[in-house]
Amino acid sequence: MTTPRDPLRALGGPGSSKKLPVPAVSSAAAERSEKSSAAAAAMFADILELPDLVLTAFTEYGRPIAWSCSVQVVCFILLFILVRVLQPGEKDKVTLADVYFSMVFFPLLAFAAVAASLELRHDVQSRWQGTCFWSELYLVLYVSRMMCHIVIQPMTDMHPSLLIMMTIHHLISMGCYILGLGYGRCHYWGCLDGCCEITTVFLNVLYLFNTPLEPTGKLKDYLPHWLVAINSFALWLAFLVFRLMLFPYWIYTFRQDMHQMPQLTRDITTSLERFVYPGTTGILLCLSTMWFIPITQGMLKILRKSEKNKVI
Repeated sequence: MTTPRDPLRALGGPGSSKKLPVPAVSSAAAERSEKSSAAAAAMFADILELPDLVLTAFTEYGRPIAWSCSVQVVCFILLFILVRVLQPGEKDKVTLADVYFSMVFFPLLAFAAVAASLELRHDVQSRWQGTCFWSELYLVLYVSRMMCHIVIQPMTDMHPSLLIMMTIHHLISMGCYILGLGYGRCHYWGCLDGCCEITTVFLNVLYLFNTPLEPTGKLKDYLPHWLVAINSFALWLAFLVFRLMLFPYWIYTFRQDMHQMPQLTRDITTSLERFVYPGTTGILLCLSTMWFIPITQGMLKILRKSEKNKVI
């Protein structure tokens, strides 16, 4: 009589002396694991150094940041008083005062970002290690603006979800620029990202056009419609160029520099910089893509209204 074959014994299970082969770990996989562990350890070490880095940034740039914050606070208070006197019926006086202030502040901020980008763009060394008057001015103005605006935002009629999102945005972007001030490098990449503030110039004009006026209506109702249409199109075009096209270009050139000249890029920067800077730019690209949809819808609505006015 034939004994039935035991599959467990055939596979090396209980009762069998046969051993299953153990797959060998490839050297490539082991090397990748080792590199990942080293990168994580380097990132952790960089994070531990953050308090000293922040202290370094504010030791060197604390005075101009404090002066900038003071000037912004004084200007905002004066504008808030002006709104209370001239527009007592305005419900959200804080937001309107902030819009008035932004009409002057953001053109200056955008100009500094563009000027610094043009001055530092020429070679790998200037892009990664260069600084200039305009780059330091931009970083100081941006950090001080975010510090002030984080305090101002809760006093507005902003929706809670938007308030949370904008506060996170302010903290992350401000943190990146404090890194740049503390390390004293990569100013070009911060200022190139900062060129997106050109869109904020046209966005503030849009907010101003939608300012309610007494007794009824909004400011745009008393302006030529073609003026509103031009600003809407300019906002859409600026968003397309200085966000949806700028951020992918930023990420591409950042990676290209690291690949082509590692001794002037990867070797002189920390893991934190190489992770946080492109990561933040990627987040800005995602947010800008989401915001581009309502901006496009608003522009088309205004342009269609312009066409109807021409027909009438």
